[in-house]
Amino acid sequence: MTYVTTLPSPLGKLTLASDGEALTGLWIAGQKHFPEALQTMPSETSLSPGEALFSDTLFSPEQEIFQQTRAWLNAYFANASLPPMPPLKARGSPFQEAVWTLLREIPYGETTTYGTLSETLRQRGISASAQAVGGAVGRNPISILIPCHRVLGADGNLTGYAAGLSVKKRLLDTEGHSTGKAEHSRKSRTQKTTQPEGSIMQSSLAYELEPIEEVIGGKVFMMAPPTSNHNRVAGNIYRIFSNYLHGKKCEPFPDGEGLYLEENREEYQPDGMVVCDPDKVQPDGVHGAPDLVIEVLSPGTARYDRGHKMNTYERHGVREYWIVDPDSRTVEQYVLEDARFVLRDVFQIYPDFLLKRMKEEERAAVATEFRCTLFDDLRIRLEDVFYRVVH
Repeated sequence: MTYVTTLPSPLGKLTLASDGEALTGLWIAGQKHFPEALQTMPSETSLSPGEALFSDTLFSPEQEIFQQTRAWLNAYFANASLPPMPPLKARGSPFQEAVWTLLREIPYGETTTYGTLSETLRQRGISASAQAVGGAVGRNPISILIPCHRVLGADGNLTGYAAGLSVKKRLLDTEGHSTGKAEHSRKSRTQKTTQPEGSIMQSSLAYELEPIEEVIGGKVFMMAPPTSNHNRVAGNIYRIFSNYLHGKKCEPFPDGEGLYLEENREEYQPDGMVVCDPDKVQPDGVHGAPDLVIEVLSPGTARYDRGHKMNTYERHGVREYWIVDPDSRTVEQYVLEDARFVLRDVFQIYPDFLLKRMKEEERAAVATEFRCTLFDDLRIRLEDVFYRVVH
């Protein structure tokens, strides 16, 4: 049985979950990866204790765990001495739980980086890229108490946070930490910052602004972070599939969703996926080969998207694979035939100067849309894929 309640806070409404023995969830209103079923839960003033929200979920604010959590949060936001933390039970993949354990080791008033967490994991025998660490940090199910807000980018900047950068800044300010460049000196429990609260900035994936590490063949490679065009294209493709697949069996996943292919030891994060087997979809990500994988090229990633990743997806039986280049506005479409990826076609939005040089019959033959081989009735327009791409 799952027990839930809501609490008011300086950050807005908080939703708490427990199994009766430990706190299993704490979500800030509006944050990413908030369980959809709980997002519209009424406030505690409009519910009766013991009221069933779902067959396995009860509204139960009187739970001792919730009382302990309320006391801890009240002290935290008041900059008072902290009482003992309630027992926590964050459930995820073995890799995610290893990352969340590291987060709990970050002292109050201190910060670390995704790269540092990645290196610590490697020292403990777990191979992990900074990108994979960022994905796990972003899916932390117990905000504030498991302090994912204390993880900064490589240059000390805030980077992303599931509840938004303004919330991350406010939490760090509460702990007396400057939110400019990273400072690693321990600060006292009651020290406060006089910095004004910054403007609300758009939330992004935890690793979005940080240089990305990939572990390829046991070696660590640094790659440039995604560009704005990369993010536009990935978002455009997700919207196309989300609209088409609404109410259907197959499910689209956006950039940043975890993909586990090799005994859960390394988390891949494609720029897009479509999964038609619901058994592969688990709370922490996709386990097993998706039907479609999309990778959008960024500076420095082409070698791996066309090499290591492509070979991995092929080996595990991904049925269709796209490599999308925002700069050249091309989509390379590969399909799996006899356990090998075969290039089906390359589709491109040609620049005007090239179209002017073409003969009329050549221009008429230029494809402006293409078909995903998984769905006979889905025609994808190139202009929708590259909508608002800036050159």
